[in-house]
Amino acid sequence: MTIDTSNPDFIWVSPEGSDGDGSWERPFESIKTAIDKAEPGKSIILKQGTYTGDLTIEISGSPERPVRIIAEKDGTVEIANSCWFLYDTSDLIISGLTFKDSPTGALSVVGSCNRNLFQSLRFSNCGSTDRASCTMYFGGTGGECNLIENCVFEGPVQHTSSRTDKKHNIVALMISGGSDTFQTLKNYVVRKNRFSNYDFSLLVGSHDSPSDKQYGHIIEYNTISNCKTGIIVRCSDILIKGNKIENCSGSPVTIESGAGCIIESNRMIECQGGIQIHDFGHSIINNCIIRCKDSGIDVCGKSSSLNVAASNLFIENNTCIDCGLDENTGFTIRIEPGTTSIIRKNLLFGKSKPYSITESIRDLRKNEVEETALETHHHISDNICNEPAALDGFSVREIVFLNSESDDFQNETGYGAQGWMLRAEGFNPDVDEYSGETDYLEASILEDEEGELIIPGKNGVGNPFASFYSEMFDTESVNEEE
Repeated sequence: MTIDTSNPDFIWVSPEGSDGDGSWERPFESIKTAIDKAEPGKSIILKQGTYTGDLTIEISGSPERPVRIIAEKDGTVEIANSCWFLYDTSDLIISGLTFKDSPTGALSVVGSCNRNLFQSLRFSNCGSTDRASCTMYFGGTGGECNLIENCVFEGPVQHTSSRTDKKHNIVALMISGGSDTFQTLKNYVVRKNRFSNYDFSLLVGSHDSPSDKQYGHIIEYNTISNCKTGIIVRCSDILIKGNKIENCSGSPVTIESGAGCIIESNRMIECQGGIQIHDFGHSIINNCIIRCKDSGIDVCGKSSSLNVAASNLFIENNTCIDCGLDENTGFTIRIEPGTTSIIRKNLLFGKSKPYSITESIRDLRKNEVEETALETHHHISDNICNEPAALDGFSVREIVFLNSESDDFQNETGYGAQGWMLRAEGFNPDVDEYSGETDYLEASILEDEEGELIIPGKNGVGNPFASFYSEMFDTESVNEEE
C-alpha cells in the first residue's frame, strides 16, 4: 500500500523542507504553515524526522470530513521537547506520532473540543522536569465525544512504595471535570492504551465535579503497569471495564467522589492496595484481584472534607486471591463505619479473613486512622471462601483452580468472576469474545431510520463507541491506492 502523493487533499511537511508549496516534492518545513492551509477534509502528513517547537491548533474539520495530522509512516515522526495546545477543536485526527522529552505536557486539549481522535500515539519520557506535570490533558468546558486509543504512555518515573514527593507527581492522562458545572466534559473513551512508570496513570474528574451530573466516560481494555496508582475517578457515571492493572505501589482503582460508577471485569495483580470506593451507588462486579498486599476491596468511610462515605454499593461476583496478607491487614474486604453495601456471590481465596467490619476510618492521604461510632449497614450473603471462617454470609468450599501456579484461576464453583480476567494471558479485545456478547469492535448502525448520519453529540446521541470512529476516522485508508 502506497499513499497517493499527488492527492490535492494532502498537505506535506518535512523537517528538511523549505518555503515550499506543501506538495510531496516541495513540503512545508513548518507544521504551523500546514495548519494555516488546512480545511475540512485535508490531511497534514508529516514526513520522517524530528519536529520541535510548541504549537497552537485551533482548526476543525467536520464529522464527514475531519482534518488529519498523521505520520507518513507510524513511528518515524518525533515531536521533541514540545507541547501542542488544542483550543475549541473538533473533528480532528492526530495519529502515528511520537512525543518525546516534553518538559511538562505533550498535548493539552482545552475548551469545546468534540469528536476528536487521538490514535496510535507514543509518549516517551514526558514530564521529566522537577515539577508536577500532565502528559495529556483535557480541560475547559463543553468537550464531548473524544477518543484516545492505542496510545503508549511511557513515563520517566521508576516507582517504589516509599515514594512520597507529591509536589512533583506526573500524570499520564487527565480528563478534568470541566470548570462550568453546566458544560462538563462528557463521553470520552480511553481504550486499548498502555501506561507505565507514572505517578498517576489516569485521573478522571476533579474534586469540584458535581455528583449529580452524568459524565459518561469509558475507560476500557487498557494495560497499566509499574505506576504509583492506576485509575482515580472524581466524577459520576464512569465505566471502568476490561483493564489489566499490575505492580502499582498504590491502589489500582480508586473512586474518590461521584455516583453511579461501574468497575467491571478488570484484572488487578500485585498492587499494594485493591479497589477503594467512596460515595454512592457504585457497582463492583466480575473483577479478579490477585495478591494485593492490603485489602482487595475497601468500602471507605468519610475520612476528609473531600470525600463521602461509600453507600449503596453492590459488590458481586468478584474473585480475590491471596489479598490482605499485609501484617497490618489480615482480611480481604474492609468495611468502614458509616457505609452501606450488598456483598454476594464473591469468591475469596487465601489465608486472610474474608472481611472485617472496622471501628475506624483510614485517611489514606494523611496515613492516619480515626475511631468513630458511626453505624455500618450491610447485607452479606451467598459468598464462598476456602478457609474456615466464622463469619456471616460466607460458606467454606473446596476451590480447585485450573492452574493456580500459572495464575489461571478458572474454576467450576459458579462463584466469583467469570471470563478472561481469570486467565494469566489477559484479554485481547481484537479477537476474544466476552460473555457471548458481540465484540465491541463490531460495526454499529451509523444512520438513523431516515437515513441521516448519526453523529455523537448530535441527533440525541452521546455515546461514542469505537465503531463510529473506526469507520468514520480510518487513518489507514486515507485515499491510499495499490
